[in-house]
Amino acid sequence: MKISITADVHLTSYEDTPERYHALEDIIRQTLKENIHTLWIIGDLFHADFDRYSDFENLAKKYPDLNFQIIPGNHDRMLSSRSLAGKNIHVFDETTIMTEAYPFLIIPYTHEKTMGELIAERKDQLIPMNWILLSHGDWLEGRRIFNTVESGTYMPLTRSDLERYQPARVFLGHIHIPTDGPVFYPGSPCGLDITETGLRRFLIYDTETNSIESREIETDILYQQCSLFVMPVDDEAGYIRQIVNNTIKKWNIREKDRGKTKIRVQASGYTRNKSELLNLLLKEFDAYSFFKNESPMVDKVSVTIDENRIKIAQSVKSRIDILDLNPSPDEPDRDQILMEAFHIIFRG
Repeated sequence: MKISITADVHLTSYEDTPERYHALEDIIRQTLKENIHTLWIIGDLFHADFDRYSDFENLAKKYPDLNFQIIPGNHDRMLSSRSLAGKNIHVFDETTIMTEAYPFLIIPYTHEKTMGELIAERKDQLIPMNWILLSHGDWLEGRRIFNTVESGTYMPLTRSDLERYQPARVFLGHIHIPTDGPVFYPGSPCGLDITETGLRRFLIYDTETNSIESREIETDILYQQCSLFVMPVDDEAGYIRQIVNNTIKKWNIREKDRGKTKIRVQASGYTRNKSELLNLLLKEFDAYSFFKNESPMVDKVSVTIDENRIKIAQSVKSRIDILDLNPSPDEPDRDQILMEAFHIIFRG
């Protein structure tokens, strides 16, 4: 049996966020096209304390052949099995084990609990490497991504939990960036703001083969952003064009997606002429629309006309460029080193 998995849709009303409904509906259509009849939404179907669910109910009603299995997330604290009406909608109020090809352990978000604590309550029913975890929370492994909206830790899962209870697969909601193994986050199906960049996806899981496939979601809007470090080299305009061109290549935006892509550009560093810099950035990015019609941000760029210091800065940059850097998450990258060096040169 195959199932589809998404999370972090963050629906409000259709009127306010039609793009989120359109992304969810694209998942539904693709799911049914592949003859899959179960869609799991593993947390944060709705945004914050939004409690007017009729727009979602109407969407689900359009697709009676699809079963919507909904696990409440930390934004869904008001959501329960009493909240939604529909024969094909099921909300999990409490930790549940469902038996499929593998047993599914379903854990709705529980405030001030860890995932390990909740798994432990059902451990006697779980055979190592023969069960699937579906839940919503933080995977505490490696570098954590700072979240300005949701600071703190939400129902964490640790590596020791995985080693102790040994699920065959783990699918979590909460982190909006698509992430693969040992914990799979499908990511938000539609970028909620400029920080959620790039193509969006949902997952298809085959319970018979224990395999996972990723499917691209057709969205109304895509986001990209970049931070550019500028410096007053001899051919400053040529240098800016080069780093902008490299940035656009990294974005890898397809021609068909260019019209729906919104961008944000933040520049930092030093320039001989900030006004010319701004105009050049506007020209180089003129094929794209800026997020909320904002211009490239140059507030972190300082102006210098001290030619002696500019020559020193260019020499320092050439030396830093040849360094063999492999920074860890706790160490500065090349641009951060350059910025600190330039601060010393131009402000010393």
